[in-house]
Amino acid sequence: MPQTPAAKHRAPLAVPLLLAALAGCQTHPRPTPAGGRDLAQARALARYATGFMLSADAEKHGQPPPPAALDAFLASHRLDPASSGPAEAAARLLVQKNRADETLELLARHASFASAPAHAFHQLGLFAEFIGKNPAAIRAHAAALKSPGLPEALRLPVVAGLVRACMAEGSDEQAFQVLKREAAANPARRATAHAIADAWACEFSNGADFARAARAARFAATLAPSREALVSAKRLEARALEQDGKTRTAKKILSRLAEPKQ
Repeated sequence: MPQTPAAKHRAPLAVPLLLAALAGCQTHPRPTPAGGRDLAQARALARYATGFMLSADAEKHGQPPPPAALDAFLASHRLDPASSGPAEAAARLLVQKNRADETLELLARHASFASAPAHAFHQLGLFAEFIGKNPAAIRAHAAALKSPGLPEALRLPVVAGLVRACMAEGSDEQAFQVLKREAAANPARRATAHAIADAWACEFSNGADFARAARAARFAATLAPSREALVSAKRLEARALEQDGKTRTAKKILSRLAEPKQ
């Protein structure tokens, strides 16, 4: 059975995929110029190069990076928290060692200093989702969405991540407010917001959570009003009432829907 759009957005992040993202889609970190003569940056680059060489040598022999590689990347990050290289390299090794809280703290520190904060906060949000810390994920994705210079190509993943984290936390109304603001921006974003809301209605319906499905469907109908959308939302509302034991009220709703249009 094909996945719904919402299912694709909610698919759990596999560790290998997360590691690839943290590594910038490289098999190991690559040194980059320090970007200045500042002594701290020079020392940071030296530590980063040390970690890189230790990791590369271990990889060449089919071995995991030694503890000294992680120590070097962490030292580099402490000296230059704005640089993405040391932060992502250290995070990648921390994830491999199942040190989730330290990874979250490191990514949060990097995001607060990063020159490309939208990307850094989005990574932080994804990792917070991965370890089940939804409030932290909401804060991170929201910060990414508000970041200056947010690339348009990153906007949809950030919005989807923020909505997903809100839904996972049970904060449906907060998710709808995010989509409402997006819809108000321009027609293209309105269409995207409607598609996301409609996909969540399908997702909740597939999971037999008809109360949440009805709420999502009603919200989706406000973004793209039509009789079909309203009827669909009402049918889900009836199923939610049936699920709650209120069969008489559910039957009344379905009966009204069956009446010929005036």
